[in-house]
Amino acid sequence: MPDTIVIGIDGATYDLIDPWVQDGKLPNFARYLEEGVSSELETTYPPLTAPAWVSFMTGCNPGRHGVYDFLSSDDDSSEVVDHNSIKTDTLWSILSSQNRRQGLVNVPVTFPPPEVEGHVLSGSLSSSDPTESGHPSDLIEQLEQEVDRDWWYHDTSGQTPSKPLQYFQEHYDKNEAMAEYTLHMLEEYDYEFFMVLFDLVDSISHFFWHYMDETHPYHEERGEEFSDAILKAYQFIDDFLGQLDEKIGPDTDVVLMSDHGFGPIEYMVNLNNFFRERGLLEMKKGPSTLIKQGLRRLGITPTRLVKMAETVGLDFLAFALPKSLRNQIIGAMGDYSDVNWDQTVCYSKGHMGQVHLTEQYKSEPELYREKREEVARELRENLRHPETDEPVISEIYFREEIYEGPYLEDAPDLFLEMMDFRCIAYPLFSGGKDLFIRHIQEGRYANHRMNGIFCGRGPSFEAGNRFTGASIVDLAPTLLYLQDLPVHQNMDGTLLEEALTDERLQDSPPERKDYDLGDEPSDGDFPDDDSAQKEARERLEGLGYLG
Repeated sequence: MPDTIVIGIDGATYDLIDPWVQDGKLPNFARYLEEGVSSELETTYPPLTAPAWVSFMTGCNPGRHGVYDFLSSDDDSSEVVDHNSIKTDTLWSILSSQNRRQGLVNVPVTFPPPEVEGHVLSGSLSSSDPTESGHPSDLIEQLEQEVDRDWWYHDTSGQTPSKPLQYFQEHYDKNEAMAEYTLHMLEEYDYEFFMVLFDLVDSISHFFWHYMDETHPYHEERGEEFSDAILKAYQFIDDFLGQLDEKIGPDTDVVLMSDHGFGPIEYMVNLNNFFRERGLLEMKKGPSTLIKQGLRRLGITPTRLVKMAETVGLDFLAFALPKSLRNQIIGAMGDYSDVNWDQTVCYSKGHMGQVHLTEQYKSEPELYREKREEVARELRENLRHPETDEPVISEIYFREEIYEGPYLEDAPDLFLEMMDFRCIAYPLFSGGKDLFIRHIQEGRYANHRMNGIFCGRGPSFEAGNRFTGASIVDLAPTLLYLQDLPVHQNMDGTLLEEALTDERLQDSPPERKDYDLGDEPSDGDFPDDDSAQKEARERLEGLGYLG
């Protein structure tokens, strides 16, 4: 068995785990917390999946690794980030440089798969072609034969939560396959480090929260199969921990972690509509743009059309269309190509309140600061709750307040926290005429929070202690230490010494080292065509990240 095993639980939060442990509903989580050490895990700001996982695997803030969201930050680019977008050394590249054999299963932003010493099954935005998504290239086909179960990304169509129970079962089955592959790989192959990421908790929390949460403004009573769906997702992980414990020995350190927490959302705001109203974003005047604007003013949007089809039982027609055609229809309803950039001050891109100034305001530092303050002032004073007229903005951060590093200038210029994360932004440009919308695409009623989880159990960890102050960037340094390696000198994170036993720290005093792996640590081979980019966008659309 590996010396170190990491169980990633996308979206897990102690806000739910702790009370369910107290109620006896998660016995294996209870044992891990009793026998190990734990802390809430502060994630990257804002709590976004892609930068959080890259910060985990690099030990760096986004200003050093260069990934700020699923999509690139350019004005009109829609390129999905991948492993080659990472601009610093990763945990995997360091482990391979030190001849540590590793296995990685479903870790986000590992496509194209890095050429590690060991095995990689790429994460959520991988290609449906198994020869492109595994390392070595024949790994997935080999595992399919050995496990006698299909790899879970052959179908990239993206499930829709318009049929909740079907959606739950499809995601459950996918994660069940991940668990089977993981246990098989641990039994049949030799690794020194192993990690698997389960995404069931995140997928179900987004769309089932309002069934569970009686305080949610859109709470629905639909029976236990709906209200207990999130609990069942956590119990799936709990059962897996029990199966894992039957296989590992006393010398294995196990880390449980998540990339962010979770909580309810009430509104989605179309920030680009707000900027248009305030004269900060201008559209082109051509006939095509005017037609698209007219359709949006009438409330005719792709999401609205799908909802109308669902109402009359014809939603299958929308999903029967080829995805390429659906994407063309969505683009035809309005996108960044309709923006008059010369007359635009700022725009929003991303669902967590990321705001960008246009390039003409970035050349002169004084002009940049002035325009950024102007945008912040407009948002604080004029973005108001549609019912209470209270300010929506909880906090506004300028990028240098939360990031540092050589890629700081690639970051959005402002970050908005709205209604303490109970309000999120429409992720791209289209979205109809409304400023505030009740929910994101396909009825998403919960989203990410800053408080993920960390728990370490095994011979290196203290027992029964809950401490504070852990950050997601601290995990890569700590995992290197557990592999008896120095912490990378370039990492922002630090070793979580408060999680470790005094004996371990005395026997192996922490060290730092510059591994000097070169300028291009990300070395996955990307497919020659753009099929993987298209599939990645389609999966993000299916999850609601692109509106």
